[in-house]
Amino acid sequence: MQAPVSLMLLEGDDFTITLANERVVSVTGISRERMLNLPFFEVFPDLMSPGFKDLLIKVLHDGETFRVNEIPLNKALAYGTGIESINVVLDPIKGPDGNITGILAVGMDVTELVRSRKREEETQVKYKKLFDAMDQAFFTMEVITDHNNNPVNYRYLEMNPAFERLMENRPVIGLTARDVLNEYADFWIKELGEVAITGHCKIVSGEVNRYYEAYAFPIGLIGSNQVGVILIDKSESKREQDRQRKFAEQLQREVDERTRELKRSNKELLSFARLTSHDLKEPVRKIETFVRRLVHENESLTEERRNYFLSRILVSVERIKKMIIGVQHYTQIEFSGIYTEKVDLNTLIAGIISDNQYDVHNKPARYSVEFLPVIEGSKGLLFQLFNHLIANSLKFARKDVITEIAITSENMVQNGVEFVNISITDNGIGFEPENSEYIFETFSRLHPKDMYEGAGLGLTLSKRIANKHGGIITATSFHDIGSRFNVILPLKHSQPMKPPKP
Repeated sequence: MQAPVSLMLLEGDDFTITLANERVVSVTGISRERMLNLPFFEVFPDLMSPGFKDLLIKVLHDGETFRVNEIPLNKALAYGTGIESINVVLDPIKGPDGNITGILAVGMDVTELVRSRKREEETQVKYKKLFDAMDQAFFTMEVITDHNNNPVNYRYLEMNPAFERLMENRPVIGLTARDVLNEYADFWIKELGEVAITGHCKIVSGEVNRYYEAYAFPIGLIGSNQVGVILIDKSESKREQDRQRKFAEQLQREVDERTRELKRSNKELLSFARLTSHDLKEPVRKIETFVRRLVHENESLTEERRNYFLSRILVSVERIKKMIIGVQHYTQIEFSGIYTEKVDLNTLIAGIISDNQYDVHNKPARYSVEFLPVIEGSKGLLFQLFNHLIANSLKFARKDVITEIAITSENMVQNGVEFVNISITDNGIGFEPENSEYIFETFSRLHPKDMYEGAGLGLTLSKRIANKHGGIITATSFHDIGSRFNVILPLKHSQPMKPPKP
C-alpha cells in the first residue's frame, strides 16, 4: 500500500524548507526545529543531482507540476524506516497576486512496489533463460471460445526456440491453431481448450505429422483463457510401442493359428486313425479267412485252390503294405518341417513323366507340357505331389482312347504375393462335380478297390503338401470327360504365405 513519506513546503531560490510534517522528521532523523529554514539540499544532499534541481527550478519559475517516480533514497537518510524508493509530486504554490511563492513536495513510499517489480523482472529473466534453454518445445496460447464458452480456436502468444525449430522457424506468433495445424486443428483445440475452460492440468497425446505428448496447464489470471504447453516428441517410443504391439499381435496370431492347426491336426489324426483301423480290418479279415481255410482244408485242397488262397493273401498283404506306407508319408508330411530350395518344375515334371513311361503297369500316354517356373519349396515333397496327380491321371484313364495329359502354368499375384497356378488336365474317366472336395479326404474312394488299386491317400497327401507350401489344390471334373487339378503355389516360400482364394 502506498503511504505519504513526506510533505514539505519549499520557498525561495535556494528552496528553503518552511514546512515539514512528522513523516519527513522520521525519515531524516532531524528535528523539525533544526530542519526548518534550511535549504532543501542541505537536508537531502543525495538528491543534489542536476536533473532533480532543474525540475525544482522549472516548477518554481514556470509553474508546472512534475512527477518523479522511484527516486532512490539513501538508507542512511531514510532514518530507520526501511524506505528505499519514493515517488515525488512537485506542485507550484501561488500567492494572492498569482505569483509563485514556493513548491509543495509530496513523497509516496513505493519501496514494496519497486521491490515487487524487481522480483518479477528477475523472475522473468530466469523464466526467459529457462524458457529458451528447454530442449522440449514450449509455447503459450490464448483459447478462443464461442458464446457457449466452448473452445473453437486458440492463438499463439509466445514460444521458445525449440518450438520455433519445430515450426521450421515459421512465424506463428499471433496466428491461430486453424492457421497452423490444418487437419489436426480440431483435435488439439478440443483437448487443449479444455484446460482453459476447466482450469485443470492435462496430458494429451496426439499427432501433428509426428507423435507428441503435450503437458498443458493454465497460466495467467483466472478467466484469461491462457494455457502453457510443453511438447515432448514421442515418435520413436510410439514406433517402438507399435512395433512391440504388432509383434505381440503377430505372435498371438501365430499362436492362435498354431493352436487351430494343432486342433485340426489332432482331429484329422483321430479321423485318420479311425479310418486306418477300419480299412485295415478288411484285408486282415481276408488274410485270417484264407489262412484258416488253408489250415483246416489243407489235405482236401487242390493245388489250384491252394494257390488261389495264397494269391488272395498276398493281395491283402500288399494292400496293408500300401496303407502303412501311405500312413508313413502322411505323418512325415504332417509333422516334418520343410527344407526349401530352388526347384525347377520343368526338370521335376520331366523326371516324373519319364518314370511313369517305363512303368509297365501304366498305360502309354501323350504329354503336353508348357514351360514351367522355378519355385522355392521342398523338392522331395513337390515330387510326391505332382507324381500323385500324374499317376492319378494314368490310373483313371479311359480304355477306349489314348490318354492325354496337359500341364500348363499361369502366374498370379494376390495380396502382394506371387503365385503360380499349375494345371494338370486329362481325358480320363473323371468324376461327378459334387465329389470335387470328397476326393481329397483320407482313404476316400469313388471306385471299388478291386477295379483300381491304391490306398486312397494319394490326393490327401497332395493336398497336405500343397498346404504345407502355403498353397492350395482344387479339382474340377465331369464323368467320362476328364479331370483338371489346379495346384496354386507361392513362387517364394520365404514370403508370408496365406493360401490364395481358388
